[in-house]
Amino acid sequence: MKSLAKTIAVLLLLVAIGTIVNTLTHPSRQLAVEGIPPMSLERDAIVPRLQRAIQLKTLSHDDNRLFDTQSFKDLHAHIFSSFPLIAQQLEVEVVNEMSLLFFWPGSDDSLKPVALLNHLDVVPVQSNTLDRWKAAPFSGDIIDGRIYGRGTLDVKSGAMASLEAIELLLAGGFQPRRSIYIALGHDEETGGAAGARAIVERLKQRNVELEFVLDEGGAIVTNAIPGISNKIAMIGVAEKGYISLTLTVETASGHSSQPPKEMAIGILSRALVRIEDQPFPSRLSDPVRLNLEYLASELPAPLKWVATNLWLFKPLILAAFEGDPALGSLVRTTAAITLFNSGIKDNVLPTTAEATVNFRILPGETRHSVMARIVQVVGDERVKIDYLAGFESNPSPVSDYRGLGFQLIQKTVSETFNQQGAVVYSTPFLLMGGTDSRHYKSIAKNIYRFSPIDIQVAELPSIHGINESIRVQNYLDMVRFYHRFIGNLNQPFEPDAAISSAD
Repeated sequence: MKSLAKTIAVLLLLVAIGTIVNTLTHPSRQLAVEGIPPMSLERDAIVPRLQRAIQLKTLSHDDNRLFDTQSFKDLHAHIFSSFPLIAQQLEVEVVNEMSLLFFWPGSDDSLKPVALLNHLDVVPVQSNTLDRWKAAPFSGDIIDGRIYGRGTLDVKSGAMASLEAIELLLAGGFQPRRSIYIALGHDEETGGAAGARAIVERLKQRNVELEFVLDEGGAIVTNAIPGISNKIAMIGVAEKGYISLTLTVETASGHSSQPPKEMAIGILSRALVRIEDQPFPSRLSDPVRLNLEYLASELPAPLKWVATNLWLFKPLILAAFEGDPALGSLVRTTAAITLFNSGIKDNVLPTTAEATVNFRILPGETRHSVMARIVQVVGDERVKIDYLAGFESNPSPVSDYRGLGFQLIQKTVSETFNQQGAVVYSTPFLLMGGTDSRHYKSIAKNIYRFSPIDIQVAELPSIHGINESIRVQNYLDMVRFYHRFIGNLNQPFEPDAAISSAD
């Protein structure tokens, strides 16, 4: 027994030493790049152009009959009049009447082109929330240095800022070495079938293969990670998949005075409870593992010790994540019961009960594996389970965090936002929602989801919510980011520039 105890003690000591050494030698993944002096911009011209774009109600509705084509055409006219050099010098296509595709030819045909994506549509505003807005949601009004309105965060600001940057570059005679597509979809909020998907089909017909895609997604977030006070650029290298399932139970009708032992609502309710009680297993997918590795060196000592030794502390990390709904969604496929319908009258037994469950699928799983698990968990043949017709997608592939696109984003973030002693960290990130970029995976191996929006964690609910707004200064920084990013595309690619030492 003494010999066994000594052996265990030695092993524990070796593990402790190993974890400490691993922590002390873990390399930083952050760039040693200082900010560059911010370029001067004509604020009094740039900001009103965004305000006007916000005022145009380019709404996406699930019901296509509510779609207002004139608002989109008015926004197109605003774009063409605001950016005359783009209209004159770039190739412009209108796709399915509402989406815009610009092509800026590069000087070197041997280089694969890149695509910059944003979208022109926005979600509606609930009428019962209007009195809680500081400014009308389609006013574009400025209050206390913030521009208010739908699209200031999601994501007319990105569309307009990228066009502002390109117009400035054209005015300065800039010629890109690598061809650039600028794609502005019109139906991202309802899945992108008529916009992004149609644009991709056109590019596929022309045998276009992209080096990478940059779309909306992560942002520059303050107070995102406990223990890190610096801002963090969350660069999406993957996004979760999306499906909804309908669960239906059909039983005989009857009078409520003579109820059977089991009824439609009860049968379905028990099935839904089983889904809630048996969540998908949690695990660290590659994007989340990379996120921890990139930020480990910037964490305070105790947390750094945990994050740099995932092989040992993975169960602890998973348990910590599972205790928070937002963090928990990073480590498992989530199931949310979003709709329940049954019954027509208080004294009539319903013949049908139906519920909808929405799933956000973790990389490594598929829509089919989700269906198989739910059928097993429900375990009741009386509950019919079907895919809900409409938008669905599998999780995206994980893009290369060592690739050109990721490193250019990381470099440009540092140059643009590292001002007055501030340091912004960059990290790979798993995006919870979906973007137009999902349609581009057939023509681009690497897709990065990032908008240069500087935002507090507390502001995130305003995306699709109340008081969506952006600081004027941040919007100007978005223009500077895109201007610098496109300029950096002309620089030679150094594969290890963003990593202080190899893994």
